[in-house]
Amino acid sequence: MSGMHSFAALSAPAVVGAFDLSFARRMLDLGGATGALAAAACEAYPALAEAVVVDLPHVVELAQQHFAPGAGGAAGAGVGAEAGGDAGEKAGGGGGSGDGAGVPGEGSGGASCCGGRLRWLAADFFTESDKLPQQVDLVVLSRILHDWDAPRCAQLLALAHGLLRPGGAVLLAEMLLQPDRLGPPAALLQDLNMLCQTHGRERSLAEYGELLGSAGFVEVRGRVTGTYLDAVLAHKPEQCE
Repeated sequence: MSGMHSFAALSAPAVVGAFDLSFARRMLDLGGATGALAAAACEAYPALAEAVVVDLPHVVELAQQHFAPGAGGAAGAGVGAEAGGDAGEKAGGGGGSGDGAGVPGEGSGGASCCGGRLRWLAADFFTESDKLPQQVDLVVLSRILHDWDAPRCAQLLALAHGLLRPGGAVLLAEMLLQPDRLGPPAALLQDLNMLCQTHGRERSLAEYGELLGSAGFVEVRGRVTGTYLDAVLAHKPEQCE
């Protein structure tokens, strides 16, 4: 978990700064582990009132060892647990590039700035979706979809779509492959790792766009952040059929 946290902490400020997420008041991070990305979102967006990190009970327990007050981790006080590319790059047009929209709050206090806005929820989101908050503004899936094949990804994105309010958004943090799937090298190596160890794979922005579109999302955009993880944002329509 320490390694996962380190990777997440390095890339999280760039991921949450890749797009303007100031519209979000309630955020749900599915499989968010130690809460590094949720903490970065709290730091970058003071108007974010609640960031809920959902993970399995044993992961939440370990996360509390990192982030609970007095645990000696990065968080300090104010967190708790609950049991239970180019701007406007469109999917289908290739991976994004460029330096993104800036990195709000980079290099500052991490979860210590959250002021009680960050909490954990122990649940298996595959089998206990009834425990999850509803009508949230933002759902985050960070390094989740690359673990799974297309049918399982469709299930996860349908879940995210159902948890969002109309007009809300899903934020993916993944390593984006180039449109021709011949690079970048780090993403290719990770793609091979996923092939050997899981049912998943790394994908291009166009491939994520297809998955997101099939799940009912629109306005799919991607950004290469220059860090370990890139960012993809898509919206749930204001009016859903």
